[in-house]
Parts: sequence; C-alpha cells; structure tokens
Amino acid sequence: MRKALLVFGLAALLGAASAQTFVWPQKWTVAKPSEVKRGGTLRAAVISDYRTFNPFVTAEAGNVPNLISGGRGLVTRDPTTGDWIPYMAESFTVSPNKLEITFKIRKGMKWSDGQPITADDWITTWRIHTDKAVGSNSYDSFFIDGKPIVLKKLDDYTLRFIYPKTDAEAFNVASFVPWPAHVFGPVYQKEGAEGIKKMWTLNEKPENIVSGGPWLIESYRPGERLVLKRNPAFGEWNKDEAGNPLPYLDRYEIKIVKDVNAQLAEFLAGNIDLFTPNTVDHISQVRQAIQQGRLDATLKVNASPVASSQFMVFNWNKASDPFKQSLFRSDKFRRAMSHLVNRQAVIDIVYGGLGTPMYTSVYPVLTQWINPRCPSTSTTPSRR
Repeated sequence: MRKALLVFGLAALLGAASAQTFVWPQKWTVAKPSEVKRGGTLRAAVISDYRTFNPFVTAEAGNVPNLISGGRGLVTRDPTTGDWIPYMAESFTVSPNKLEITFKIRKGMKWSDGQPITADDWITTWRIHTDKAVGSNSYDSFFIDGKPIVLKKLDDYTLRFIYPKTDAEAFNVASFVPWPAHVFGPVYQKEGAEGIKKMWTLNEKPENIVSGGPWLIESYRPGERLVLKRNPAFGEWNKDEAGNPLPYLDRYEIKIVKDVNAQLAEFLAGNIDLFTPNTVDHISQVRQAIQQGRLDATLKVNASPVASSQFMVFNWNKASDPFKQSLFRSDKFRRAMSHLVNRQAVIDIVYGGLGTPMYTSVYPVLTQWINPRCPSTSTTPSRR
C-alpha cells in the first residue's frame, strides 16, 4: 500500500537569496534538510486536459508553462512577512521617486539547454507579452491606467523597470516569469505574433521545451498523462539550507481524469498521492477508507479556505437578447445575485460546516487586506 497524502490546499514555500544561490530556509517549511529523502515520484490528477505548452497563449489555471517554470521571476514574496524579496534577481534598488526599480540579475542561472539566463530573456518575454496581436493573458499586467510599463536592459545582468506612476503592484509586475530569448526571439523577429502563436503546441517534442524552472517535460499523452522530470539546472542555484539541490523529487506525474469523482476513485485506489475534496461525502469516503485500513493517508486541514474558485457567470455579450445583456451588465443586478446566495447553507449542506463565508475575492486569512466595511448579506439590511 502506497503512502498517500490528502490535502485541502497547497502552499509554495520559498526562501531568501544568498550570494548567487537562492536558499530555502528550513523554518519556512516542515521539511528538515537532514531528514530529506531524495528521489521518487509524486502522483497527482487533474480533471481537464492541457491546451498548449506555449507560455504566451496559455490562459487556463494549472497550465504547463506555470508548472515547469515554478511561476516565479525576479522577485517573490517572503511567506512569513509578505515582503517582496529577490529571487532570480540578486538585489534591487528603488529610485527616490518610486517610479523606477533596477534589478541585478543573479549570475550562474541557466536554461535547461545550458544557455545562460540574462536580461535579454526578460526583455524578449516582455515584448512578446505586450504585443496585442499575440493575445497574451498577461498583456494588461504591463500597463497602469492604460500607460505602458517599460523595461530597459542596462547590461546583460541589469534590468530597469520604469513605471508611468507609483503603484502598489509594482513588484508584482517584476515577478513575471522569463522565457528563453534564444528560442522565442528569432521566431518573433522573423514571423511576429503569428510565429509565436504557432510555437510549443501539444505536438512539440518534449526535448524542445526549454525550462528555467524546477521541471522539464518528460512525456505527454493527450487525455491520459503528463510526466515531468527534475531540471538539474534549476538545482544548481536553488538549494535548501544544507546545500541540497531542489527539487527533491525526480518526477511529477499528473494523470488526466474525467471528473472529481474519478479523481477520488484514483486516490482511494492508491493510484495518486494528492486529493483535494470538494464535499463532505468525499471527506467521509476518505476517512472511512483510512479507518478500515484500505488507505494509508494523512488528512490535512486548511488554515484558510482553499485558494480556488467556483463561480457563476452572466454573459455580457448577449446581443441576441438586449434585455438580458443590459441586465447582466448592471452592477446592481450582480450585487443582488450575490446577496441571494445563502453562503451559510452552502457551508452546512455541501461542506458539512467545514467552510467560511466569503464576500470578496480576498481570502479570510489575509486579514490585513480585508476591508471591514465591505457589505455582506449578514450586515446589509434587507429591502422589499
């Protein structure tokens, strides 16, 4: 029987930079470097297939580019303080007027094909993302009030971000993931946006997909499985406090199943190691399997609601029905729909009381970001 892990949510834990190496402090994780066992395979499952390997046209959550890259750029957040700290950058300085941030890029980082990671990679990635013809999902993040954020290369390992105005999200912009200029640059120069959109489709050979993150694509079978393998180049500059290269795992297998029930069945059968339950029934089935000795698993409870979304949408572009289009675009209508939802009943009936009502997109654990004056169904008087 294989050891399995039941999780209600996963959190990425990062560390602080030291010289040319990014060190993950042990205090930020439950793992102790002296007790770590290297190797092995983590098995998971998703309920929808992947659409592309291309980082410039992907739009879905849990996409392959984000998986292999680790989703981090020049800076990342310290999980204990929320402060922005250097990651792929070695250091940064902010101008007195707070309109410019200059980053010194960490030397020694390499792409999986051995090429060095330099300022050109950020410049090329930024240019492609901000080409409207490409259709990047990240396009809007490089503008503030419609005015562009400009990147300048000062030398191979120095970048400057120039902002049109001061903004609280300035460092968040600088956290975007770079992609190899030596791969995408020549195609973009020769064929423009259309050339970029044709790159790294699901038919691309795995060995042609270049990564600067923790994973490489080992294999992919549509509708069946995505298999990732450890990227040795990543471990050369990402280490734990004992100097062990990261990640610890050798492989990461992701099975593609038809729905959550199929995902639960795979978990109960011991075919996958991770499962996030959606209902009380799911939790009950897993708990019963553990109690009966059919499943060796650990139940982990969140400190806050799971960082995922389940939502209703109203189609704004319903030209065939002008009345509905006008209604759906009304903020009063959408507020009314929000107030109609009996959140506590959903928690009690669907989640067996294991939930917290939410009235904004901010998770309750982030108390410093919640506006106490935000109206909710419990504070807003009813009207007839």
